[in-house]
Amino acid sequence: MAIWIWPQFWERLVKPKIRLSVEILDPIVDKGAPVNVRCTIINESYLPCPRVHCSIRLPQQLESNLPDRVEFVEFSTYVWARQKTDVTFTLKSVKRGYGKIVQGDFMFIDGFGLRKFYHTIPLSVGVVVRPTPVAPTQTPIRLLDLLGDVRTQRFYNEDPSLLLGIRPYQAGDPFKYISWLTTARSQQLMVKQFGYTTTARCLIILSGQFDNPFWLGVNETLFDLLCTRVLQMTEQLLQAGIAVGLYTNMYDNMSHTHFEPPASANWQLEKIRTRMGAIEFPSFSLADALQHIPHYTSNGDLVILVTGYWDDAVAARCAQLQQSRRSLHVYLLNDAHIHPHQISQFPIYVESPSQVSYESVSVR
Repeated sequence: MAIWIWPQFWERLVKPKIRLSVEILDPIVDKGAPVNVRCTIINESYLPCPRVHCSIRLPQQLESNLPDRVEFVEFSTYVWARQKTDVTFTLKSVKRGYGKIVQGDFMFIDGFGLRKFYHTIPLSVGVVVRPTPVAPTQTPIRLLDLLGDVRTQRFYNEDPSLLLGIRPYQAGDPFKYISWLTTARSQQLMVKQFGYTTTARCLIILSGQFDNPFWLGVNETLFDLLCTRVLQMTEQLLQAGIAVGLYTNMYDNMSHTHFEPPASANWQLEKIRTRMGAIEFPSFSLADALQHIPHYTSNGDLVILVTGYWDDAVAARCAQLQQSRRSLHVYLLNDAHIHPHQISQFPIYVESPSQVSYESVSVR
């Protein structure tokens, strides 16, 4: 009789009072870096738990050291009455993105080893795996040639005839301001920029759309390369003293916003790198994203579109953006043929995914 009653008694008094908490000690890491995780098992009852086996399923961004089950973390331990046990282990970050641990599975054994009990505990802990740092000089767009030598200076007495820099020609610019030396060097019309003391700004648009409609899915390999290109461009622009911002149609799991305001501080590159790890799937199409850009930019701002998708609707939105006196440049990672009438109003740089050397985006 006692042998039958004891497991029922243990299940009623001990099982509901076993708690599990998971803490990721490194919530933001670079791809390839180790991730330290601490699991805490708490026994709030007055009876010991001689054996607890815990199994946690990992997100696709993380892997364990188990040879056959890299998608799981498993460990066994014991917990005395009214005590807690900490278990710390190290995982590998193998994929860019936002990973979330959602549940842990328990297997208990009662005090006499007569019966096994199973329990699932919901969890909510995430980690951001950022793209791998790369060298800033490998982007196909020669940004400094496009911008010219732009400097930010401040004066007590403002001079409206002050030469601020060189930028691409836009419809309506006076021909007397054309810089013929820079035009010959860059093979396109470049004009001198005059005005009051100001800070040059650039907005990078990152698109996660790879098909029509946009929600069909994301090509992870190509999108990781797009993220790498964005970071390369950002580092080049920041080194030149340009305030860089980011706008994307991808959902951000951390900030829940699509816009990162332009800034030229040292921490701006780290903020954008963190966003590259937190974004997950497109929330709206690229054409809709381009429609919002005039609200986040001013006349004369440099706008760089980084995308792996192109169609007539995107081309029309780009033409409208160029007509609104924004200096638009497009980086397209696509094998598709682009008709000349779609790119006649703005410069576009096409890179074929099949010709990209992935050694060029390796770790420094």
